[in-house]
Amino acid sequence: MKKVLIFLPAGVGGAERVGITIGKMLDRNGFNVHFAIFGDSKSKINTLLPENCKCHYINNNYLRWFRMRTLIKRECANIVFAPNRSGGRDLIMATRLLRFQGKVIVRSDNPLHTLKSWQQWLIRKTFKYADVVIAQQEEMAQEIINEYPVPAPKVVVVHNPIDFENIDKQSNVETPYVDMDNIKKYVWVARVSESKSKGHDYLLEAFKKVHDIDNNTRLFFVGAYYSQGAFYKQLITYIKDNRLEDCVHFVGFDSNPYRWVKYADCFVLPSRVEGLPNALIEAMYQCKPVVATRCLPIIDRMVVDGKNGYRVEVGDVNAMADAMLKSLELKNIKFTYKPTDEKTIISIFN
Repeated sequence: MKKVLIFLPAGVGGAERVGITIGKMLDRNGFNVHFAIFGDSKSKINTLLPENCKCHYINNNYLRWFRMRTLIKRECANIVFAPNRSGGRDLIMATRLLRFQGKVIVRSDNPLHTLKSWQQWLIRKTFKYADVVIAQQEEMAQEIINEYPVPAPKVVVVHNPIDFENIDKQSNVETPYVDMDNIKKYVWVARVSESKSKGHDYLLEAFKKVHDIDNNTRLFFVGAYYSQGAFYKQLITYIKDNRLEDCVHFVGFDSNPYRWVKYADCFVLPSRVEGLPNALIEAMYQCKPVVATRCLPIIDRMVVDGKNGYRVEVGDVNAMADAMLKSLELKNIKFTYKPTDEKTIISIFN
C-alpha cells in the first residue's frame, strides 16, 4: 500500500479543500493517506478533515521544510503532495534535501503574475524539480510551461474535484436565514483578506446600488475576518456611512458554508484574483444563479450570461449591480462545470 503525505495550510480556503477532497479519493482507492498540517490541532482546518484521519502537525515558521523533511523520512512516504503554491515550494526544498526517491506532486493555486517578484523567483527555482505540477485550468498550465518553466510532460490540468457527497450532506439542514422568507438574499463566501483580492469592497458598492432600487434585499459575507484589520474597518465604515447596517451581515467563519448558499437567492463572486474558485463551482452545483467577475479566462467557459448567471468585468460596480438584479429572474439553473474525475486523480498519483 502506497503511503501519501498531503501537506496542507491550516486555513479553510480552496487549496485546503481540494487537498482534502483528493485525500478522500486516494483513501478509498487503497492509498494510505496521512495529512500534515502547517499548524496545530486547534487550527480551523481540523473542522474539515475526515473523521479518524491520520494527521501530523508541523510548526509553521521559518525554514519549515526541515520539519517536512524529518516527517517524510520518519513516515517512509512513497508520494508527497502539496495543493498550494508555498507548500509546494517548501515541499520540493524538503525532498531535495532528503534526496527523496518517491513521487513529488505540487499544485499551483494562483497565476504566477499575481505573485511578488521574490515569490516568482522561488517558484521558478523549485517547481521544475517536481515530478508532477498540477494546474487548475488550461491557461495556468500554459503559464507554468512558458514562465516557470516546467517541461510540458510534467504539467497536468486538474479542474478542481468536488466532494459532492459532503456538499449534499452539509446543505441538507435548516435555513440559517431566520424569518427571511420574503427577503432576497445575496451571498459571497470568502475570507476578508488585507490583500483585497476577494473584492468585498466592489460587492458592497454594487449592493448599495441594488438596495437603493430594492430595499427588500440583504447581503451576507460568509468567511473569516479580522475585526482589527484595516480592510475590514474600511468595509464597516462604508456600511455605516451608507446606512447599510441592517442589511449587510458578516457571518464569520462557518465550517458549513453550503447552507448559506443553498437558501440564498444569488451567489456573487466579486474577486480581483482567483486560481479556480471553489466557492463559485460549489454554488453552481447547488444550482444557484451566479454573478462573477471575469478575473480569469475560465469564468467565460463556466458562466453563460442569461443561463446560469452573468459575467462582469473586474471592478465594474454598475455592471455588477445590474447583473445582481437580473440574476434573480433566472430559473432552472443547470450544473455545467465538469470537475476532474476520480479515475484521473488516481492515475496521477499512481
